[in-house]
Amino acid sequence: MAIQCSMGIFSQRGLRPCFADPYHPDSNGTSLENVRGSEWRRVAASTAIVLLFMAAKLRADETPPPGSTTTIKPWKDTGEVSVVSANGNSRATTTSAKNTFLYHWTNTSLELVGEGMGSSSGNQVTAEQYNASEKVKRTLTGSNYVFEEGGWDKNRFAGIRDRYSASAGVGRLLMNFTRDKLTGEIGGGYIHEERTDAPQNNFPSGRAYSKYSHILSPTATFSQDAEYLHDFTNLKDYRLNMETAVIASLTTQLSLKASYTWKRVGEPPPGFGKDDTVTSVALIINY
Repeated sequence: MAIQCSMGIFSQRGLRPCFADPYHPDSNGTSLENVRGSEWRRVAASTAIVLLFMAAKLRADETPPPGSTTTIKPWKDTGEVSVVSANGNSRATTTSAKNTFLYHWTNTSLELVGEGMGSSSGNQVTAEQYNASEKVKRTLTGSNYVFEEGGWDKNRFAGIRDRYSASAGVGRLLMNFTRDKLTGEIGGGYIHEERTDAPQNNFPSGRAYSKYSHILSPTATFSQDAEYLHDFTNLKDYRLNMETAVIASLTTQLSLKASYTWKRVGEPPPGFGKDDTVTSVALIINY
């Protein structure tokens, strides 16, 4: 089980500011902007202390007595929390939280992911997005497997009120060397997209995905994820999601992760940009 406490720089391109949720006019934009920077700092400090205490406590609880035999747990849970606050001549706050749960059976695995991110500058909300997904994989023969996945995401600053997706396909471990691994997936599905200022966008989709990882040294690893989603009803429309990351071990329990995420939409909702990027540095606690 691992907990990630991260500090990051979140760059949202092509997004337009908003003081309140247009679909909840009574909120007056109080979801983030009425919380002062000092309160965020207290939340960040409290969260870090709690996470460190949990890590130490659970590690102590799971340490087997001398001479005992242990078995590998079939599950793994990774939590990530980030709070960045700037005050003084400029006042800005960015928060994010993410949790990934994995469970492995003999030939099947389940992955559940939930994530949320918000950012404000002064009294103005500049970004707010949420997503959740599930994925099930079933091993066939050798390095081949089949999968199904479903997801939901919301990003009103990119013009997306709610988006639901479902897909299924086949995957394969294409390369499996000591220091290099490459996985590829291909499949199809359907996307239902509700936009804030435009009609719904529903379409059958095609999906291609790959993940490459390389061991740079005994204490450092590089990874590259790339996902392409195609709109079969509009040849100019697509979704491209990419993440580049480097993880370096500091100690046996601590690692440092630097990542860059780029998301691009071929034909975004009217008035919104095509690109969103997130750059972050995360401290990972393993136990």
